[in-house]
Amino acid sequence: MNLSGPTLWERIAWGRPLALTRAVGRKVRAARRSPPPSSCPCRTRAVSRAMLLVSAAAGSLLGGCGSDDGAGAVVRDRVERVVDGDTVELRRAGKVRLIGVDTPETFGSVECWGPEASAWLKRRLARGDRVSYRVGPEPRDKYDRLLIYLRDRRGPVNVALVRTGQARTLSIAPNDDRAASFDSAQRQAAGKRVGLWGKCDGA
Repeated sequence: MNLSGPTLWERIAWGRPLALTRAVGRKVRAARRSPPPSSCPCRTRAVSRAMLLVSAAAGSLLGGCGSDDGAGAVVRDRVERVVDGDTVELRRAGKVRLIGVDTPETFGSVECWGPEASAWLKRRLARGDRVSYRVGPEPRDKYDRLLIYLRDRRGPVNVALVRTGQARTLSIAPNDDRAASFDSAQRQAAGKRVGLWGKCDGA
């Protein structure tokens, strides 16, 4: 038994737990005084800017999925089905009516070239196809269908219906901003006797 007190090595050994406890205590107190990373102003501003960029990109890609009635804005969607020659159902927008065109009827009283025009549009627009559209200044008709200019991977659909003789022009203000190009396409189709112009009496 050592009656002269602890040796040097014993004092060092006993002092280690106390030193460790004091070091841990200092780190805890420092952590409590330091603000969490999310409260740093610079980081908060960076996160805010990133969220704004993501939000803007999403809005651009989806075309504002909260509302599809934004006249003039390009909206992207997918084809669900073709109803007839001038009416399409889109996944998000629902039933839409193509502006500036009028195809012969296929429901009720079937008119000359109605089935052919409907078949042409079904060949052009398959279910799941990606499309984009612009809504006209007058966004909806009396049946609550969205009035649109439709575009697929091949180009504008509305005027293609007229150019190939599937439809006649139908100009109704204020959705008549492209009437001149539609009238020109109709004159070409009639002159070439394509589509309904070569098959239907009084076309």
